[in-house]
Amino acid sequence: MNPTQHSSTSTVPHDDRPPVEVRKVSHRRISSTFCRVNGAGTTYLTACLCLLVTVFLTTGPGCRRPARAKGGLTFTKDIAPIILDHCAICHRPGESAPFALTTYEEVQQHASQIAEVTASGFMPPWLPEPGHARFVGERRLTANQIEMIRQWTEEGLVKGDAKDLPELPHWTDGWQLGQPDLVVTLAEPYTLPASGTDIFRNFVLPTSDSRTRYVKAVELRPGNKQVVHHAVIKTDRTRLTRQLDGQDPEPGFGGMDMGNVGSPDGQFLGWTPGKLPGKGGPGTSWNLYPKTDIVLQLHMLPSGKPEPIQPTIGLFFDDQAPTGPPAYLLHLMGDHALDIPPGAKDFQVNESFTLPVDVQLVLVYPHAHLLGRRIEASALLPDGTRRELIRINHWDFYWQDSYRYVTPIRLPQKTVVSFCWTYDNSSDNVHNPNNPPQRVGRGVKSSDEMAHLYLQVLVDNDRDRFQLQIAECKHILENSPRSWAAHHGLGAAQQSLGDNQEAIRHYRLALQIKPQDASTHFNLAISLRGKGELDQAIKHYREAIRHRPDHARQHQQLAAALQARGMPQASLEQWGHAIRLKPRYAKPYIMRGDLLTKLKNYESALSDYERAVQLKPDEALGYNHLAWLLATCADTRIRDGDRAVFNARRACKLYGPDNFNMLDTLAASYAQAGDFASAVKSQTRALELAPASAKSDLQKRLKLYQAGKVVQ
Repeated sequence: MNPTQHSSTSTVPHDDRPPVEVRKVSHRRISSTFCRVNGAGTTYLTACLCLLVTVFLTTGPGCRRPARAKGGLTFTKDIAPIILDHCAICHRPGESAPFALTTYEEVQQHASQIAEVTASGFMPPWLPEPGHARFVGERRLTANQIEMIRQWTEEGLVKGDAKDLPELPHWTDGWQLGQPDLVVTLAEPYTLPASGTDIFRNFVLPTSDSRTRYVKAVELRPGNKQVVHHAVIKTDRTRLTRQLDGQDPEPGFGGMDMGNVGSPDGQFLGWTPGKLPGKGGPGTSWNLYPKTDIVLQLHMLPSGKPEPIQPTIGLFFDDQAPTGPPAYLLHLMGDHALDIPPGAKDFQVNESFTLPVDVQLVLVYPHAHLLGRRIEASALLPDGTRRELIRINHWDFYWQDSYRYVTPIRLPQKTVVSFCWTYDNSSDNVHNPNNPPQRVGRGVKSSDEMAHLYLQVLVDNDRDRFQLQIAECKHILENSPRSWAAHHGLGAAQQSLGDNQEAIRHYRLALQIKPQDASTHFNLAISLRGKGELDQAIKHYREAIRHRPDHARQHQQLAAALQARGMPQASLEQWGHAIRLKPRYAKPYIMRGDLLTKLKNYESALSDYERAVQLKPDEALGYNHLAWLLATCADTRIRDGDRAVFNARRACKLYGPDNFNMLDTLAASYAQAGDFASAVKSQTRALELAPASAKSDLQKRLKLYQAGKVVQ
């Protein structure tokens, strides 16, 4: 029978090899059966792991050969190493599994279950098929290990000699990577209801650092591993998710839509039970910008009683800024017209994307919901070679994960990446949320569907990263021309590449879809100013502020535009708003000080510069502006040569000895202090370093110092 198909672009062909006949165990069937036996108060995860499941495995002739001569297997020598290496990471006290498997007695009690769920592939939970790609942290058992467990169980669970028993692995209590540099915790616990289906909840965890930090690792303590199934971590620099949080009376806000969030610097941050956190290599960290909110999405499973959950995230910082190739999270979507009719057993969605630049593929994350049955993804290289990227023959929404390649895969420009998702919307699919089956379309609820594939890639430079973003957004717009995110993303990438005309066009299209979006008005204003359209820029800066008045940077940019337009009083008002919103941010004080100097309000300017150096004593800019005012102010009551020299020297020390602007200020300061020889020396060095456009003014000041005069 031909499968029902939905095709968006190209198709990933199915493997022609005969399929392995494996009867997969259904989470939904296990859950319902267990609840009938033991009551509805038992957790879903307990149901998955505790029930004696009915499975069978057929892998071809010879699959039941003994792993060793009959009667030769023992727990201590043969089975314990398998269990401790592959099972006990979760099956131990304090972890997500509902029972421990660290002793003979514990394993003996669950031996039949272990044999059945390992034979079915249900445990350890690992979805990708073998033989297509190698991933970090694979939890798959070998065929020989599975057969050893079966044989040992059938032969009577022989314990063996205690001297053969391996030592328990050393499991670290508390933080697995040591004490984090920053710990952020949900302010108040969220109470998971006693009953209900899968619950997705998004929690906003503010960070308070006033400077950019470089994050090399993230470790999540989900708060209650018995009911938290998996987690996704993203960031929000706009703080708009706080509004969604504030609209919900409980901590966080519900749903799979995380709001206005992003993946920091192309990173995919997630957690599943048993996944150990890892630190990246030197220079592979990502930027955590000042006052960024972390948004944590938890997928939780009610246990039959109210469960308090208070997640904590540990951040580990690197002293070194990211130096490796830029990362990008490519999001391929094939569900723009998803419409799965009831009864369809093999409904397919195909999607493809042509890479505009060379990339290294480091991670893959497929995503569908409860009707998903199979995902195949591959890359067709320009030379005709096809490379399998991932294959999951038995998709399971409840054990979805991201998969990092052991060795990154190099994909050259013009490689075609494609995937095929297959869905089962029949009554035979025990995961089907509808009985009888209903028509299912695209959506964010578990009962809706998705056809997504995320690819984390490394590119050679920032320009390639923007080119990849442009190609991705254009690809989305081919099928979804009303996508605000695609128009906005395309505008941002074009803006970064200096094409303000194209950026303006796409920002305007984005505003037709979301006319009240502050970020689009703001970015449009920046591009308009870049093209010299100052009045239009001011208009959109004001619109951005109207829709989001608490964003300090919008007030700063409007202040600068108003000043350039010759509206100093209006500019001062906006600098005032920016400072009130970020009173500990130094730059607005410096910029307002410059404007006050031009307006000859020297005392207020002096106060702003002094405040800037108090706030940022390790940055050169404030010292340089303060020194220049003290050395050259038209009001002689403000001039102070010794203070000017002190601050100018401080600026040069912090910035470095070879900046002509700093040396120019130092020379003026020396002259004001009466040390004209040092003034001449510094100004001469400034002239050597300065670009041609600045030499004329520097030369005029040099002549003043040579004549024993100060700047007037």
